[in-house]
Amino acid sequence: YDSSIHSAADAYTQRVGVGVTGRVAETGRSLLIPNALECEFAYRVPGTQELEESLAAVPLRYGSRVTGVIVISKLGVNQVHEDDVRLLEVFAGQASVALENARLSERTLTLLAQSRALQVATNQIASELDPSRVLAGLMDTARQVLVADGYALWWREEETWVRRASHGLGFELPIGSRDPREITVLQRVFIERAAAVIPNTMQLDLTASL
Repeated sequence: YDSSIHSAADAYTQRVGVGVTGRVAETGRSLLIPNALECEFAYRVPGTQELEESLAAVPLRYGSRVTGVIVISKLGVNQVHEDDVRLLEVFAGQASVALENARLSERTLTLLAQSRALQVATNQIASELDPSRVLAGLMDTARQVLVADGYALWWREEETWVRRASHGLGFELPIGSRDPREITVLQRVFIERAAAVIPNTMQLDLTASL
């Protein structure tokens, strides 16, 4: 592959729908390609040679979701056959279940570790009487339990939101300052009394009452 690309993984990474692998990921259907050079939607990795090769690509499915794609290739034309695709589909079915079980197991272990850390931290914070130490404890707990680039704790004082503690990316302004995007989220949480997930804060309507 092109040596100017950071790594082989980067070189072979493509969007869903692009190339043979991306097409299978998008449609969820297996593909048999007798000659990759004659495939109109095949994608050639920059820096690689043009070779006649046969491809078979099958989806990894878990329920209705496509979680990955397995691809095999062999030099030459018509070197991969329907029997190979069927065998690969059987393997893909077993592999997808094993991979999903491993993911669920890893996620469960992570949640258990986070739960234990939260319980310990909560007990420690509950015994504190100094507000500054409570705030510091809350930030430490957030860093232990949550995976994020930034954390902030806001208090509502009369009609004003004041940031009292913060850490990490996006919270570099001095403590006590107000960011309109954050205020919009805070107002929504305050009014709806429910958690809010914002996919892109840059697209927020900055019309919250401050």
